[in-house]
Amino acid sequence: AGCGYDDYSNKTDLAQLEGNSNIEISGNPTITGQVFGAGQGASGYDNMAKLTGNSNVIINTDLSTEVYGGGNISQTVGKTNIDIRGGTHTADIYGGGNVGIVNGDTNVDINGGSQTRVFGGGNQASVTNSVVNVNAGTTNEIYAGGNAASVDTTKVYLQGGEATTIYGGSNQTGTVQTSNIETTS
Repeated sequence: AGCGYDDYSNKTDLAQLEGNSNIEISGNPTITGQVFGAGQGASGYDNMAKLTGNSNVIINTDLSTEVYGGGNISQTVGKTNIDIRGGTHTADIYGGGNVGIVNGDTNVDINGGSQTRVFGGGNQASVTNSVVNVNAGTTNEIYAGGNAASVDTTKVYLQGGEATTIYGGSNQTGTVQTSNIETTS
């Protein structure tokens, strides 16, 4: 999905993407902003930079910037997927969007690396359902919900790796209707 532009008054459906968004971060990148699986959007324009499809973000390097499976302000209609394969991650990782809601499910797979905080949901944006799969690596804090956002149903599966603290709900605020945490390791 795209960014849009400054004069939104009669062009509310700009910069949309119908299809999948695929991002892979590896090597030694210099990223000074944030990473979004979907678009930027504009406040008050629900369809601006909307992604209709799935976002897929693969992380296989050190990062000190926030990563979102969804968009900044734009909405995502579909599923978001984050696959953490390696690296050290000192900023938050969100399965959902920053302010942009996800009309669908989020999935975060932790398959390696070292994470400070991982959220199944969004920062300030609701998602339908979230799943966090911990297969390898180490994570300090896992919130199955969002930071300050609601999620209908959350699930965390600890099948390998290490997690210091797992919360079935959200961090600061947000309603979670049903939460499931399952450990098999």
